[in-house]
Amino acid sequence: MDWNQILNWVSAVPESVVSGLFAIVAAVVGGIIAYRQATAKAADDLRRLERDQNLSIKREATLFAFKKKYELFERLSSDFVGMINSAIQLFPVFERIPTDREQIIEFRRQLFQEAADAHNAAQMTLRSAYPFLTEDTFCTGIELLTTVHRHITAFGMFRIENEMRDEPRNFKDEVTFYEENSKLYERLD
Repeated sequence: MDWNQILNWVSAVPESVVSGLFAIVAAVVGGIIAYRQATAKAADDLRRLERDQNLSIKREATLFAFKKKYELFERLSSDFVGMINSAIQLFPVFERIPTDREQIIEFRRQLFQEAADAHNAAQMTLRSAYPFLTEDTFCTGIELLTTVHRHITAFGMFRIENEMRDEPRNFKDEVTFYEENSKLYERLD
């Protein structure tokens, strides 16, 4: 078969068949292009969704860390305020105490125990929060713990032990203690 025969044969094919074949080829090529565009769009959507999910996970992790840190500082603040309030109650300006000596001793032992428990709770919370605190905040907490510890110890010496003695001690030491620890009250105001 030579080229003239092929050309005659092609020219003999009706134009509608050629245009139909062209339409089929165009549809197939268009389908392939559409498929490639759809898969590319789906891949882009999948990447965008993964990125959004990663951002969402990071956002949730940050929020979770913030909540945990907030709860820690809230507990630390609550424990320190409770400790300081218990310590202040040891030497109030006005106090209502029982009149019986045994009741006085028991009343003051209860105050002492509450202050000691509050001190221990604040100390445990401060130590557990150490990794999340600045050095200055931690040192301030230790300083407050030390001052309150001295306050509680003085209460035990001057109020509880003194009540139990037949001959009470001289309160000159207690006055000196008040003068030294007046900074605790100033600092809390």
